[in-house]
Amino acid sequence: LSFEDGNYVVYNDAIHEGTIGTVNPILSLGLIRLVMETALEMSKELDVDSDRTEKWQHILDHLSDYSYQEREGIKVFRYSENGTDWWGDNTLGIQHIYPGGQIGLDSDPELLQVAQNTIELMQRWIDFNGSNSFFPAAVRVGYNPDTILSQLRTYCKNTYPNGFQLNNPHGIENLSTVPNTINEMLCMGHGGILRVFPVWPKNKDARFQNLRTYGAFLVSSELKNEHVEYIEILS
Repeated sequence: LSFEDGNYVVYNDAIHEGTIGTVNPILSLGLIRLVMETALEMSKELDVDSDRTEKWQHILDHLSDYSYQEREGIKVFRYSENGTDWWGDNTLGIQHIYPGGQIGLDSDPELLQVAQNTIELMQRWIDFNGSNSFFPAAVRVGYNPDTILSQLRTYCKNTYPNGFQLNNPHGIENLSTVPNTINEMLCMGHGGILRVFPVWPKNKDARFQNLRTYGAFLVSSELKNEHVEYIEILS
């Protein structure tokens, strides 16, 4: 990180294999934010490294913004500020959303719209090693739940009986795709807010029990006739 003109800039990074030299790649910007947030939280909870928190907070408050571009008539994320702008067969352009956790339903509406646009343009539902981030990222930003479930059904038809993707050399990387996606649709803990059935078709009855969510909570709830019947939370 180099502090220039009021912002921290990431130099000589690589958004993808073979792209060394990129400036401010979007995934790094998301993960740096995640690391700073986590370090600050751990420092407070454990009462350690208080002499370093001011610097961590400064990085968090002054890290460069994401870069944007227009493709096919819509505003989407750019893979890096300088260097690689797009990639045809991965999901690195949305991993600041998930698992980076930097954009959610309570984000700035314009930023949320760009995230939804990027999901719409990428359409990487079946990706060699990125489906596990693409599906839950779509949930995190409130993409159409009927589309997500339809694509998840197609995804499941592209697997062996044990859940491995067909013709995929990447092994177990995508075994989290289905449970992570469904869990996020049913119960989302993000941005300090717990939501039940946040991105789930409201006309589709559903029930879950003891899903673990961020902050060490076990949550149970039921949606019936478009009404949330109850919520149980165990800390």
